[in-house]
Amino acid sequence: MSIQHFRVALIPFFAAFCLPVFAHPETLVKVKDAEDQLGARVGYIELDLNSGKILESFRPEERFPMMSTFKVLLCGAVSVCYTHLRLPTNLAV
Repeated sequence: MSIQHFRVALIPFFAAFCLPVFAHPETLVKVKDAEDQLGARVGYIELDLNSGKILESFRPEERFPMMSTFKVLLCGAVSVCYTHLRLPTNLAV
C-alpha cells in the first residue's frame, strides 16, 4: 500500500471521531427498550444526506446488516432453495 493510499484510508477513520454521535435521551430510552423486548442488539445512524453530518446514532461503532440490501439476497436465496429459480436463470429487471 502506498503512502497516498494509506492517507486516503485514514481520512474516514479520523473524520468519524470528529462527528457528533450522541443519541437524544428519549430516543436512547426507546432503542434500549426495543433491545430488551427483542432480546437483540439494535443500532442506527441518522445521517443528513445533504451535509453528510451524523445527526443521531446508537452503537455507531458496531456493524449491522443493511436490511434493504439483505432482503434482496434473502429473497434470491429462498427462491433458489425452494426451486422456483435456478442459479444460472437470467431475470429482466
